[in-house]
Amino acid sequence: MSFRAPTLGEIIAANQGDLESRIPGADAWLPVSAMQGIAFAKSGADDDFYAYLVNRSKQLFPRSATYNLVSLAAQKGIFQKGVQATVLTLSLTGTNGTVDAGTVLQRRDGVQYTTRADATLVGGAATVSVVSIVPSAASNCTTGTQLAFVSPVPGIASTVAVAGTVQSGADQETLDALRGRLTKRWQQPPQGGAYSDYVGWAEAVPGVTRAWAFPLWMGAGTIGVTFVMDSNPVSIIPGDGDLANVAAAIGVWGTNIGPRPVTARPYVFAPVATPLDPAIRLNPNNATLQALVTQSLADVIAREAQPGGSLVLGNVYPYFFWSHLEEAIGGTAGLTDFTLSSPAANVALSGAQLLTLGTPVYSGP
Repeated sequence: MSFRAPTLGEIIAANQGDLESRIPGADAWLPVSAMQGIAFAKSGADDDFYAYLVNRSKQLFPRSATYNLVSLAAQKGIFQKGVQATVLTLSLTGTNGTVDAGTVLQRRDGVQYTTRADATLVGGAATVSVVSIVPSAASNCTTGTQLAFVSPVPGIASTVAVAGTVQSGADQETLDALRGRLTKRWQQPPQGGAYSDYVGWAEAVPGVTRAWAFPLWMGAGTIGVTFVMDSNPVSIIPGDGDLANVAAAIGVWGTNIGPRPVTARPYVFAPVATPLDPAIRLNPNNATLQALVTQSLADVIAREAQPGGSLVLGNVYPYFFWSHLEEAIGGTAGLTDFTLSSPAANVALSGAQLLTLGTPVYSGP
């Protein structure tokens, strides 16, 4: 609970009363009087002081802290995640030649990457790893994206295709995201290897936004850990490099590296995206309302979906509720009427299947 300051009117009244109590015969309520001027001037300074106290009191609690949030989180061992560079593999083609480490390539929108090691063509082909010069989520690429050498390399094609992602790029963690992790830490303190501990370890890795842990994933003594990267504009599903980063953060089996209990055997895996393409009749049916409904659906799916089903009010279900999709649509501002024709029932999920929002199909009244 933060400190509640009196209103400016309450401060003025208190100062007027204080002046009258200390100066016999004075009337601090008279308009355009010296006493009233003194009361008003002092009240203005007092109001600023109370505002300072309110601000300072807010910095004591994770829910309301702003500039002190990073420090509060650090005291609990929760550190703000920094930016992370994108690491890609490229397929080089040509007749012959060598690409030196540090060679710069550029995407069509101006995002640049640099090679991490020398690469020499053998049989007209080679693979090289590149890292984004400016670390960010915007530097992520889909497989097949074309990059071009800033300076042509003799014997090698000027354009190069992205063959895969080794590590997804990420922006610096927002304060709201940090606040969410800190709140979880308060609500679910470390317990030496509880399921919530694995979730916290995974979510501490740059780029990871949501994570889940499953007991007995591969039998007794095992635990499954999976996660998504919602801020990645290319795909929320992690790549091999992202899986390796989380596995290293939790602890590699057979070593004492990482915070996991030495007796536990974790399996880090990628969820299987299961897109949902809902069919919705809207009234009115326009681009603005379609965008709002799409966002409402994306929000409820991100909030409740988990691999193998959904998590609602602490309970796990092997499906996603049709009624929750309908509720999300119905709660959209500006909507007069609608019909959710597909899906027509709860969406069944199993194993590592994670419900994601595909492409909604909208129709008019």
